[in-house]
Amino acid sequence: MYQKMSEVKIDEIKVKDKIVLKTVKGPEGTNNIGEVMVIKSHGVLADFGLKYSYIIPFKAIKEHWKPIE
Repeated sequence: MYQKMSEVKIDEIKVKDKIVLKTVKGPEGTNNIGEVMVIKSHGVLADFGLKYSYIIPFKAIKEHWKPIE
């Protein structure tokens, strides 16, 4: 289970969190929800359930969800 954060704060995004993109579809036409795998200085490497993971710039993230522990 995940909890939606009230706003996207770059310094609070962690590995295993979920992100929702501002676009309706994600990479290669998939859904726009991905799991954060790596944090970079300009964005995150996220898994959208495809063969490859994608670098997503922070400005393209609409929502941030944290796992409920």
